[in-house]
Amino acid sequence: MQDSRKARRKAEELTGEPITDELTLIQVVWTLSSAECSYCGKEIPESERSLDHITPMKHGGSNTFDNITCACKCCNASKNDLPAILFLLQSAESREARKLIDGVSLRGHKSFHEAFIELADSAKFYFDKRAEQALRANE
Repeated sequence: MQDSRKARRKAEELTGEPITDELTLIQVVWTLSSAECSYCGKEIPESERSLDHITPMKHGGSNTFDNITCACKCCNASKNDLPAILFLLQSAESREARKLIDGVSLRGHKSFHEAFIELADSAKFYFDKRAEQALRANE
């Protein structure tokens, strides 16, 4: 919980934008009680579970229940700061992409379509930022 607060402050400094921070300890515990990684689908021991922001805070994600999921430490490290949908599409785990979208849909009280659009918008935001950085670097 403390790590996500620290990450939120760092992302706010980086982006210059305030980040919604409504995550509670109960929501963190509930999310980490999942025995399955949201990305690879493998069962993970409690000691290997980590909390991941589906849309990274530095790319416009919030520190809220509908933007977190349980991931194994390996997937979390591999995903790094990619939006979840991009990470899953790159990893060829389309079944897991469907499950992630379903989870975002349920936790956010959204339709599957709305959840997919939200994740796609997150990916667009990510690539727009990368393009801006590349343009600035080439000036």
